[in-house]
Amino acid sequence: SLRLGKHVELVMTDERSYRSDQAIPEDYAAAAGFLAPRMALPKILVNLLDLGSAAGVPVIPLGNITVPNPRNGSPIGTMLGKTQKQWWKDTMKGSDATWKLWGNEVTLMRLRITSLGPASPLPADLVISGDSWDGYNAERTELMTYLKDNGIKNVVVLSGDIHAAFAGTVKDNFDAVSPTPVAVELVGPGISSNSLLSFFFAATTSNPQLNSLIAVETAPGSGKFTENFNLLLLDGSAAAATYAATKNLTAALGAADPNANAHLKYVDTNAQGYGYIQVGPNKVTASIITIHRPILTPSTTGPGSKRTATFTVTKDTPALLGPTFNTGDTKPFPLT
Repeated sequence: SLRLGKHVELVMTDERSYRSDQAIPEDYAAAAGFLAPRMALPKILVNLLDLGSAAGVPVIPLGNITVPNPRNGSPIGTMLGKTQKQWWKDTMKGSDATWKLWGNEVTLMRLRITSLGPASPLPADLVISGDSWDGYNAERTELMTYLKDNGIKNVVVLSGDIHAAFAGTVKDNFDAVSPTPVAVELVGPGISSNSLLSFFFAATTSNPQLNSLIAVETAPGSGKFTENFNLLLLDGSAAAATYAATKNLTAALGAADPNANAHLKYVDTNAQGYGYIQVGPNKVTASIITIHRPILTPSTTGPGSKRTATFTVTKDTPALLGPTFNTGDTKPFPLT
């Protein structure tokens, strides 16, 4: 950790060196026919296997059969490892700084794709990535409950790695009936790497129904697409499916699920860019800047900015105000 003046403590964690293996082993994911070994995984199965032997479930389904639970003899999954987790707790509890900025390597918030029903291509709720904190739900709940139980306020989580931009509120337990907000999170995109949307679009090309939930061509043969993936995460699968069928945003929002990812304030799944924050004694102002992708832009003009989404966090209030945009900015769908 690093103390930055009177009001700020920066807490950095290593989420690669000490973590346990992912909840769903990649060979199991491949045998089960999931979209990808680490992406778009059934939420209920990820949560179950993350618990290891604590789940008390010796066998699990694999298609029409059951197989031995590969983590039945394992402890609960960990992202931080025992020693680093205790250090994180002690540091957060012991800090007298107004703001605790957590430099967090992988997305903390839940990113859920809601089910379209048992007979559909999305028969169950999915999590975007088992490589992020969604794959380590038990430890995430433990840490966020620790913040709540110890009255640790003004935690701002700064994350990346997922090749997209997000902003929202972190809850103590995303599976609770009435979860409590305990922190805010800002997720910056990669500066030039392929976007999260591009991965999902490529992975679903063999299934037009799923593919249309990711991107919808604005007109036949135009080569231009609307980022339906944003709507999918903000408002649920029914809303995204309605937009894919009608290209009518009003109709799509009429089918919105307010609980799809109610904690999300901002989604830009097709983004390259960066973020910055300004910290004062009573508020934090944060901006996520989306740029024109550098490799697609003539070098004589530079990449340029598509949009700047700005958020405010007020002291002692675990909520984000915003986003606001600069005049002339192109807002991400469906905010347009």
